[in-house]
Amino acid sequence: MAQSPSAQGVAHGKQLKKPVTKGSGAYEIYAPEAVENDHFTGLAPQNLWVALRSSPVALVPVLTRTGKRSFRVTGTIRGKQRKRQFLSQADASAQQDAWEMERLAAAAAMRPKVTRLTHAQIIESEACYELLKGESLSLTEAVKAAIRNPPPIPCQLTFAAAYREFLAARKPFISDAQFCNYESPCRRLGVFIGEHINLFDVSTAQVDKWLTSLGASSKSWNTYRGDLAVVFNWFIAAPRRWIAENPVAALSRFRRRDTLPGLIEIVPCPVVREMMHWLESHKPEWVACFAIAIFAGIRPDRDDGEMGKLANAIERDGAERYFRGDSLFLTADLTKDGRPRRIPTPDNLKQWLAQYPATPAALKGGTRTDYAEIRAKWKIPHDGLRHTSISACAALHGITEAAVRHGNSEKVCRDNYLSLFSVQDAHAFYDIRPQKTEPA
Repeated sequence: MAQSPSAQGVAHGKQLKKPVTKGSGAYEIYAPEAVENDHFTGLAPQNLWVALRSSPVALVPVLTRTGKRSFRVTGTIRGKQRKRQFLSQADASAQQDAWEMERLAAAAAMRPKVTRLTHAQIIESEACYELLKGESLSLTEAVKAAIRNPPPIPCQLTFAAAYREFLAARKPFISDAQFCNYESPCRRLGVFIGEHINLFDVSTAQVDKWLTSLGASSKSWNTYRGDLAVVFNWFIAAPRRWIAENPVAALSRFRRRDTLPGLIEIVPCPVVREMMHWLESHKPEWVACFAIAIFAGIRPDRDDGEMGKLANAIERDGAERYFRGDSLFLTADLTKDGRPRRIPTPDNLKQWLAQYPATPAALKGGTRTDYAEIRAKWKIPHDGLRHTSISACAALHGITEAAVRHGNSEKVCRDNYLSLFSVQDAHAFYDIRPQKTEPA
């Protein structure tokens, strides 16, 4: 007996163009691969559809003929429709849960393909498919992407321990000044948020609260933010991957026009003259340090700054290597930017150094307390000695020469130091000489 066209289509694994009808209802043919599986080969199309068909169990409130409220539970399990009605919503919900569990168990048990996955693995796979709905990735592509870019393992280091590892790793590759730029904000932030806080728990809100508490200017805000961003980016980079996101990245930056410095503060020429003569009488151990700082523009920090490095270098190599002829030579290891610099020595500075030789002890001066008292007495602003030197040099020799002598760019000199000194004041500045004629 010849098979009907419908049966032939199913036998060859092809979906029928028209649904197979049985009685008054219409049946859709299930996926062709289901029919090709040996487990289902013997089933007729209608029976196969019935075996796999199910629909979620629904609970619907209804009104009876007498106007009372009731709850109807309906669903299709293993191809059979079920329906019950309850006066209590709790009873209806319990029946709904029981039938839904039965439906899911039946659906999970009947698979058109043989699999080695466990029941739990199948459920997890289905959950992954649900998560990927609406995404452009397939499950396989998503797994490959996760393997190529695995999520970071939560770091067990404290923030304090993590930034110390950063400093230890970067110290051979950065200058001492840049090392301090990283160490200072990290240390202060660590004290603010707690030494024992986990690196993984440092938040944007905490960093923002610390920066706000400093009351810093907009330029300082940007500087601290930038240095901390470098540190946290190092935590993120491979092979560490200690954290997934940089908490500093979300903090706002001030625009350039908001960070432009005000007028540079300098020490007026009459004050410089009076201060240097006062140092001769009251603090002679500081004369050489102040003379080099204000007439040659050396950065005066005596620890990790150019002045302190020059003092250590003279103690190691002797002064003749650095004071040669009419110039002071700073090698690359002494300068802030790592570039060697030659500074022509003004005539008045030669006289100061003849009276007060540039020994290592003289370049380091006295105690920190003395230095603070001198600055307070003569109202010396931050970097005021160096600013005064650059301003006088720019007025007398031009911005290009001032940039070369002091290790700045021409733009910095033009924007900050031009026209702060008149030519007459500059001549008077370089004419400030020691009162004493005999060596101290």
